[in-house]
Amino acid sequence: MSVEKLIASKNPIKIWIAARYFYRIGDPIITDELYEEYTTLLKEHPNTKRVLHEYFIRTYDEDPIPYGLLEEFGIKAVEQSSSSFSQDPEYRRYFDALNEDKSLSCRAVVSYEEAWEFFNRYKTLQKDLMISLKMDGINTKSIYNEGNLKLSLSRGRSSESFDFTEQTKLVLPKEIPITKKDLKITGESFVTYEGVSRLRQDIDNTKYKTCKSSAISLLRVRHSLEYYNFLKTVVFSAEGLASTLAQTFNQLELSGFSVVPHKLIKWEEIPDDFESFKTWAKKDVFDYMWQFGETMPSDGIVVEVNDLTFVGEQKDQYSDRQIALKFEQWSFNTYTGIVKNILWRQNRVHASIRVEIEPMETVDGCTAQFINVFNPAILISNHIRIGSLIHFERNSDAVNILIQNDRLEDGKVNGILASELSDSNDPDSSTANEIVQDVSKSSEN
Repeated sequence: MSVEKLIASKNPIKIWIAARYFYRIGDPIITDELYEEYTTLLKEHPNTKRVLHEYFIRTYDEDPIPYGLLEEFGIKAVEQSSSSFSQDPEYRRYFDALNEDKSLSCRAVVSYEEAWEFFNRYKTLQKDLMISLKMDGINTKSIYNEGNLKLSLSRGRSSESFDFTEQTKLVLPKEIPITKKDLKITGESFVTYEGVSRLRQDIDNTKYKTCKSSAISLLRVRHSLEYYNFLKTVVFSAEGLASTLAQTFNQLELSGFSVVPHKLIKWEEIPDDFESFKTWAKKDVFDYMWQFGETMPSDGIVVEVNDLTFVGEQKDQYSDRQIALKFEQWSFNTYTGIVKNILWRQNRVHASIRVEIEPMETVDGCTAQFINVFNPAILISNHIRIGSLIHFERNSDAVNILIQNDRLEDGKVNGILASELSDSNDPDSSTANEIVQDVSKSSEN
């Protein structure tokens, strides 16, 4: 029994849950497109929507490890912690301390309008904001007791985090001048772009795919010491160290940590009207942070209230005291392909649509072949049929999503037949009837 047997079972629930586990350990077993297809299917079905609700509202780092499922297919789970210390009461205390709080996620904001709503709200409340680079790495939690590093774990549910301590000691300071008891510090670990190239060249050209997955490999399994020169951990939180983020970052830097690139925004600096805000934000937020984001793996800008005593409101895994800006320089990567097939699935309530294009490599090293269009109405309104151009983006979960015509810029439009590009730029030449005929011929069983 093996991963191959699991995939051959064609059980979407088992495959999906197992896929989340393998994403977590940095060794994906299915494509991102197939994972997204399973996610959509399970969310839409009334039974699985209810049963799997907890999975849908948390990250895969916080999933319980599916021991029973893995054992069913003869797959050995990666050990989470150092067995030689697991029975040590002191180790157990540190372990429990790092796992007592649930991790929160940042709500993604993809427009100036949404960003203005957040900035203006806290300007009104006279709350300063901190902007920082949203690192695209593996979340790590470390605990220091009276200045000494005691334990470092991956983000996860209680008792099911991975112990990174020995490898983390090669990156984080082993001793710091802060003598606070049980100081919990959170950061993101990643391998530099240069390091990923070296790992691919020296060890395996297929295993080390991204800065994040390479970091997972270096943290989980000891490599030659030379490769740890490329492993970086930047920290962004130290619980209870100070009452503001600005003070926290300052103390962490003085203690020898690499702190996430950041900038304090005083509430008085935020413009009073939307048009002025857009101009200001482009220069003082996006362009400023891009000087760091251009050379470090990142997927946005975190904006949060500087005052750590301000709690805000929390819903599921999101807090309204922070957002993640994911546009301008951090817009999702966009691509153009030619439709070769239209795939239709009739679900219980409605139909879902995907289109197939000639496979193309994307900037994250993956292959894009299937694009989510969601439903027939979107297909028709964007004039998409076999042989026509389609524009799509890869979102933060590496899923290919159609960019609809009302969002396209620079004269781009979906639905133009590639064969007619030299003759006409009129997207209305394709009719709804022609599109429906293409779909009918290409339905998925």
